[in-house]
Amino acid sequence: MGAGRSTGPCRRCDWSVKSTRLRICAAKRRYPTQEQAQAAVEQATIILRPYRCDRCGQFHLTRRTKGKRIARPAG
Repeated sequence: MGAGRSTGPCRRCDWSVKSTRLRICAAKRRYPTQEQAQAAVEQATIILRPYRCDRCGQFHLTRRTKGKRIARPAG
């Protein structure tokens, strides 16, 4: 985890950051390979990027791009 993050209880709520991330992982579609995730990105109507989940080890898709280098579309 990044600096300043903890897996302990959240100061604003009763559950831990780690359990929240597990819930997010469980709610997202999983892709066994990066190639399968990339194929889903290419079919999407919005800008997405694949990432490897540190909880399940598979790939999910996200709209977040903050701090990431995103290739500009060709054209």
